[in-house]
Amino acid sequence: MGLDLIVQAKSGTGKTCVFAVILLQTISSTISSVQALVLAPTRELAYQTRDVIRSVARFMSGVGCEAFVGGLPTEKDIAKLKHSGGSLQVVAGTPGRLRALVEAKHLDLSALRQLVLDEVDVLLEEEGMRPQVEFFFKASPRRKQILAVSATFTDELLEYLHARLSHPQVVNVIRANVALKGVKQFVESLASPPDSSDFNAKMEQRMTGLVRVLESTSFHQCIVFTNSRTLGQRVCLLLERLGFPSSFTCGDLPQPERLRALDKLRNFEIRVLVSSDVSARGIDVDRINMVVNLELPSSSETYLHRIGRTGRFGTYGVAVTITVGEEEKQRLEAMSKSLSIKIDPRPDVIPAEFYDFDIVDEEEKRKLELMNSKRAEQSHKNVRKEISRLGRTKSNAAREARVLLGFDQGRDLGSLLPGTPVLVRRQQGAVRGVIVQEGAEAGEFLVRLMADSMHHEIRVDIADICR
Repeated sequence: MGLDLIVQAKSGTGKTCVFAVILLQTISSTISSVQALVLAPTRELAYQTRDVIRSVARFMSGVGCEAFVGGLPTEKDIAKLKHSGGSLQVVAGTPGRLRALVEAKHLDLSALRQLVLDEVDVLLEEEGMRPQVEFFFKASPRRKQILAVSATFTDELLEYLHARLSHPQVVNVIRANVALKGVKQFVESLASPPDSSDFNAKMEQRMTGLVRVLESTSFHQCIVFTNSRTLGQRVCLLLERLGFPSSFTCGDLPQPERLRALDKLRNFEIRVLVSSDVSARGIDVDRINMVVNLELPSSSETYLHRIGRTGRFGTYGVAVTITVGEEEKQRLEAMSKSLSIKIDPRPDVIPAEFYDFDIVDEEEKRKLELMNSKRAEQSHKNVRKEISRLGRTKSNAAREARVLLGFDQGRDLGSLLPGTPVLVRRQQGAVRGVIVQEGAEAGEFLVRLMADSMHHEIRVDIADICR
């Protein structure tokens, strides 16, 4: 049995694979009892850990691993334990469900040799979870190896672990800098709306910035982090309407819905996963090459875990944080200073080499082409619909009203683009743009439109839409 370990390593560097190997090297397939237990703070991480351990153990005969989490019927877990046939040596799960199984005497820990605390900073710092973890210190044999694993540790957490583990050895491979080398970090700084207390106006600013980021980047898959369920659901609906296949997940959703969202992401059925911080820990999807913080995270540690969903296992990715107003911008600057990292203003075009992703699977290439085609078709429909909605009269004024002023906090586009016809101001409406070229035939214009921040140049025949 090995020494107790406190392991700190950057997100995406293979911590789960490492402790999976450690566990499987020490268990005995001839003992028909649980010998290793992995506590995870989220259900998704518990299932992912189970899958990694199963993958590593696939050539080991008589070794089994299962996951037990809250949100699903307890009866199914009990049935799995009863019918495991003595081949269940490793168990992963969330503390609450595992404790319930132990207390009901369905899960026997008498032969336990190793206890892993995965993402231990969350396990021991989230309200209500620490007592659940401490239960396993007492309910398992005194002689066991404990592994405490995370990318971030506070001084208070280290003090706590040193007091409870037996002379732990600290393995820290990121002493100099906790930032991820493969992740380029940017900020999309937006000005506050005229009324800085107007929540809806700020949300509109964020969503406009988000779509601008997605539109200007040829990402493969992306996670958009929000701080609330309400905003997350709104963002997901918006992205779906704009032609980005998306799903939403958060800790409040039923477990089957959360698993379906992750399955869609892994099976490349969606391009964007909108999520609360439930996905900030340990979720591995190698296609994710962009992360967007639609709202600032609550702490520097959470920021690191969020952006760590991209740039996994030595790949490249980009992380963009959207700030609205000077106060949010200063908070992000304080985070970057505390982490000794550099967050640059987002350029108009992020160089592709920062997030390059090679698609080798032909079926995946086909899916991506189909998604892009559908998105372009949906975008065109949205633009035509909005133009049609605006074109109600045949007057000359209606011509100039085809395009709406509302660009860069309402600046007059006529002053930005010499020769542009006078534009009619309109406060409401989804289409904004400018007539950039009058066609050879009367009544035809080349219009550059921004519908929901999506950019298009299309020829518009005024006669078609003024009926």
